[in-house]
Amino acid sequence: MWLVNKMACKLYTENDISALYTIVHGEIADRINNPKLGKFDNKALEKFIKELYEEFKDEPNGLLYVQSIPDMLDIVKNDLEIKKYLLNEAGLDLTAVAKLSLDFEDLDNVIKYVTPPVKVPNEKEIKKRVRKGNKSSKDVTQNNSNQSVWSALEKEDKAKPAFPDNLTGQRSAAVNPEKVSEEEKNKIDPEKELFDKVIKTAIYAARNKNENDEVIIGDTAVMLRAQSIRSLDKSDLTSDDRTFLANNKTYDINVAIISDETGKPLRFDDNGNITETGGKIVYQYIRPVSRYQGKLVLGNRSGYYYTLVSARTLANREIAAGEKNGEIYTKADRDAIFNKILNKQKQKMNDLERLNQRLADSSEYVMLPITGGSYGIVTHKSELLSKTKFADDVNMIYIHDSGPNEGDSFFMVNRISSGVSVDTPIYLQRMDVDDQIAEKISKVLTSKGLLNGEELNPQLRLTYYNNFFSNRTV
Repeated sequence: MWLVNKMACKLYTENDISALYTIVHGEIADRINNPKLGKFDNKALEKFIKELYEEFKDEPNGLLYVQSIPDMLDIVKNDLEIKKYLLNEAGLDLTAVAKLSLDFEDLDNVIKYVTPPVKVPNEKEIKKRVRKGNKSSKDVTQNNSNQSVWSALEKEDKAKPAFPDNLTGQRSAAVNPEKVSEEEKNKIDPEKELFDKVIKTAIYAARNKNENDEVIIGDTAVMLRAQSIRSLDKSDLTSDDRTFLANNKTYDINVAIISDETGKPLRFDDNGNITETGGKIVYQYIRPVSRYQGKLVLGNRSGYYYTLVSARTLANREIAAGEKNGEIYTKADRDAIFNKILNKQKQKMNDLERLNQRLADSSEYVMLPITGGSYGIVTHKSELLSKTKFADDVNMIYIHDSGPNEGDSFFMVNRISSGVSVDTPIYLQRMDVDDQIAEKISKVLTSKGLLNGEELNPQLRLTYYNNFFSNRTV
């Protein structure tokens, strides 16, 4: 009875539970009645779970169906015929099913379970791909074959965008790793470095607009100028874009250039500051949109397609974040969040298709607002404070007293980037307290240890605590 109540909390309605019962019961009963279908063993269960996810992943409760399968098996095996089959013939490890039920308590684990693993190439395979890429990079052609239209982004479920109006960055210039030094391998592409610096500054400015709701870099209000890449002067292109367009005469893609509000592209010096002379423009690609089998999909410059992160996945992330902050969601709340995200994705995809079509039909550019963005992937998440440039900035340490970061300590630093004053928190962690020291500290604070033959009183424990955990630097 407890299991039924537990699943009712997850699936919300009796209809959901009844439907899932029918599906699971039917899957096993079919195998009992038709042995040619194979036994319902561990492999069959895994395949069944993943197939059910594929069938229901776009439904409001699709992920919850999958989450509840291990628990539903406990109910289904109350059927005497199925219990005998599972125990005596199927070869299903019921202990493993119980462990899977515990693992599935976290929806993130469910998503990992049904997501195909990404094959990580070894060093030999990487070198082989690089040599092949270097050999063919001078002659890149559009893929027009219907035999393989989906990009690795789609097939391996890599970092797809949540919404289609996110721009994409340029590729770095390719070099043969076997013909360059270690220093050259690790050298940052200077073109990418400048673009990265200016774009991150623009994102920060977009998150901190002025009183007139403007995005300001230096003293200039900035927007994005959308136009065909073929309309740019070749000297303003990155070296990779120049090579690619020279070898693919008919290829075109739209780009968004950081410009002033009149549409004049801004130029930036090597430090990311706006300059009137010399300098480089900063631009990114606008994602191409195509229709495939009646649906809108995104594309890349090699002619392959990919889609957005599913609305269900985004909704689950939003709900999980809210629950960490104490929010409680009803089924109606969850459905509303899912539908809001799904409708937003559809609207933005249609808007992007219209934008690309407008730019294709006219030589005029279109001005777009900068609404936000991502700072990208963090390669180094932590470092000893003594090895950073921030050590002299530690004047006051703050602690979050509520929210998901409750208890985390940080200090603020300020830097000037592309003429914009940027304030950012730097979070602290006591790297010198390892597991052994932490265990000793906890024993002192929680046990009845003796000092000079007497148990530590509260004042002595507080003094000991302050030496290790007080909100101060030493």
